[in-house]
Amino acid sequence: MTTIDVRSVPPRDRHPRLFEAFDALAAGDAFELVNDHDPKPLYHQLRAERGAALDWSYLEQGPDVWRVRIGRQAGDAIAPVFAFHADLATLVGEVPEATIVSRLLHHDAYVKVTLFGFAAGQELTEHTSSKPAIMQVIEGRGTFGFGAEVHEVGPGSWAHMAPSVPHTVTAEARLVFLLTMLKQGG
Repeated sequence: MTTIDVRSVPPRDRHPRLFEAFDALAAGDAFELVNDHDPKPLYHQLRAERGAALDWSYLEQGPDVWRVRIGRQAGDAIAPVFAFHADLATLVGEVPEATIVSRLLHHDAYVKVTLFGFAAGQELTEHTSSKPAIMQVIEGRGTFGFGAEVHEVGPGSWAHMAPSVPHTVTAEARLVFLLTMLKQGG
């Protein structure tokens, strides 16, 4: 298994490098990530963009070194032609204290839609996406940061991001939002 140590890689270059490594994996293959902090934002970004293909397991959990086995499972989960959810805030379910939960709602050739629930105080530190994305707040309050700009968000807030825009998410209270990743040409 290949080891990718990103401790000396500039933060803005880490996710693109790791997405490239993930995309190069054949079904059933894996690499080991070595980092100086919990790579939880990477997990959520990979889960949102690569869905059921992601196999993630911690090998070592700090405090100084974090090691994670990142693999590609056989087959991707593709949603049926029709999907309906009457209440997204309820669908996310319980969000335990100090956690972030995610649920893949839809995945097809054009979009991948993931529902996120952040417990109060949780955040995703600055990262980028390889695809354009839309974020829509369903419930709660927090902030979305885009580069140097930080915006307060609540129910009904909506944002679109081009690929590679550095962004953050912070929950001031339980925050439920929909992330729609747009695939190129879709």
